[in-house]
Amino acid sequence: MKALKIVLAFACLTSLSHAQTIFTYGKKDVSKQEFLTAFDKNPGNAADRKKSLTEYLDLYINFKLKVQAAYDAKLNNLETFKTELTNFKRQLAESLINEEADEKKLIAEAYERSKKDIHVAQIFIDYAKDTAKAQEQANKASALLKQGKSFEEVLNIFSNDEVNKKTKGDIGFITVFNLPYAIENEVYGLKPGQNSAPYKGKYGYHIFRNMGDRKALGRRKVAQILLATSPDADAEALSVKKTLADTIYHQLLRGEQFEALVARYSNDLHSANNNGVLPEIGIGRFDTAFENKLYTLKNNGEYLAPFKSSYGYHILKLIEKIEPAKTAEEDAYIKQKIEGGDRLVQSKNNRLKKWQQLSKYKKATYTDTVIYAYVDSFLQGRPLASFGKKIDSTILFSFTTENVYAKDFQNYSSMLLHSGNPLSSRPFAAQFKEFEKTKSIEYYRDHYEQFNPSVNKQIREFEEANLLFVAMDKNVWSKASEDSVGLKGFYAAHQDKYVWNKGVSGILITVNNKEVAKELAGKIAKDITAWRTTVSNYGGVASADSARYEYENLPIKQKIEPRVGFITTPEKSDADELYSFFVVSQLHNAATKRSFEEAKGLVINDYQTQLEAEWIKTLKAKYPIHVNVANWNTVK
Repeated sequence: MKALKIVLAFACLTSLSHAQTIFTYGKKDVSKQEFLTAFDKNPGNAADRKKSLTEYLDLYINFKLKVQAAYDAKLNNLETFKTELTNFKRQLAESLINEEADEKKLIAEAYERSKKDIHVAQIFIDYAKDTAKAQEQANKASALLKQGKSFEEVLNIFSNDEVNKKTKGDIGFITVFNLPYAIENEVYGLKPGQNSAPYKGKYGYHIFRNMGDRKALGRRKVAQILLATSPDADAEALSVKKTLADTIYHQLLRGEQFEALVARYSNDLHSANNNGVLPEIGIGRFDTAFENKLYTLKNNGEYLAPFKSSYGYHILKLIEKIEPAKTAEEDAYIKQKIEGGDRLVQSKNNRLKKWQQLSKYKKATYTDTVIYAYVDSFLQGRPLASFGKKIDSTILFSFTTENVYAKDFQNYSSMLLHSGNPLSSRPFAAQFKEFEKTKSIEYYRDHYEQFNPSVNKQIREFEEANLLFVAMDKNVWSKASEDSVGLKGFYAAHQDKYVWNKGVSGILITVNNKEVAKELAGKIAKDITAWRTTVSNYGGVASADSARYEYENLPIKQKIEPRVGFITTPEKSDADELYSFFVVSQLHNAATKRSFEEAKGLVINDYQTQLEAEWIKTLKAKYPIHVNVANWNTVK
């Protein structure tokens, strides 16, 4: 009786499973849930959902057929496919691991801190000679500050650092990411006028003071002409540089191109080859003299008169004032800094033990000093014979399905040394600690789906989407592009379809600066026939492309006058800091047939459509389709 109940229960489950099948293709089936999940990602016309569902059914059937054909052709075994799948898994796991490590919380915190700059001072007590005494002095200093003694007075009594005394402890304004995260936490925890408790840093004890704060000045994108000066330059040499800087500045005011003057005069090897453009600049990146001048620039394209910093004489041009994002979620800069900085690493390290437990981390039995001596001998190029032939394969620690060997640590230490990583100068015990963390996080990342099976669905979706691409490329896209005989035959059979509508021929000129674009447009207007020479005189600043366009497919947004010589106003690209204008060189007032070369792009597209239709027909014969009408009617 009990056996009969089990059989009946199994029969009911089988019936229920079958009842959910929407369609089958060959021996495979697709459930109602799978279909609706896929559809709801792109639901189409919400006003007529059933119509959208019906249209999507055909698309999804074709999708499943193509993916199945790819599996049968073993396209998933291609090395390029496996590499892309591995990279996707790692990126997905990395993102989810960052979530586990409270990345969103860290981003929100950094975003709030980015709204203000803090003027910071410090009392610094070096503990290189006597750590205990330095701590005692720091505690005394802190006590006096609490009693109301002035910051400067306490600094002069207790600081044993001459630079700290000379600057009166003034660090200047800082903002988020300027300081190590632990110190940033100390500073941003202070109210204006408040002092921190003694903080033990890498080289000594610090007592920080919030001297006051202000609304954040944000970041700037600027270009510069730098006339570098030697630290020991005498007054005469500095005078010569200043005179030259003033001369260059007046050339700019007379209309000379900034980019041309950069190429002619700037000594900054890092920016001179990029039209003087510097990486984005924020608070705390350069010396105070440079910063104070930088933030006086108000308008894009504005020049700053020459000024001197510790690097030399600068002439700055403001390219962009970078406004903060409206929300933490939209702030790509902060997200990038979080993911590349110490605070996320620290958060991951706090979760390391949990991840190691999931990965079944186990430390092996070996002698530390022997392993360190072996690695040191390798790095120093000394003989390794005394360590024995099996030293490379000594297991240091293991995970569920992976062992980590002495050879792996040797490679890690070698990488540190050759990359110039500061960790390479630290003892091997410190290097090994970081190596152990790195390998543990890597293993957790590379096997993430084993610990969090919910990601398997996303991995499967990526795999199928990528297989679809590979299959389409093999059977349609590349096949069409490479079949020159088939393309020409298709064109010959349909050439009446390929027609130029009314339009113009013209030149699209793109420049990386609005003012230069206006200047170039004015020069071309004087002699359109010489446009190639005119553009070439601007070197890499401007580029041009001539082509024929139909009126409905012009490469600019503005309306044009159907007149040879008409030039549009330079307009900014939506995607970047580029400005384009269009010059009409010829009118086409009647429709004409396109030659094969002129129509080739359109022909390829249409030929691909034909090849795809033929391929689908073949697949439907190979994997017969059966739609379960009764079940389909329940889909809503």
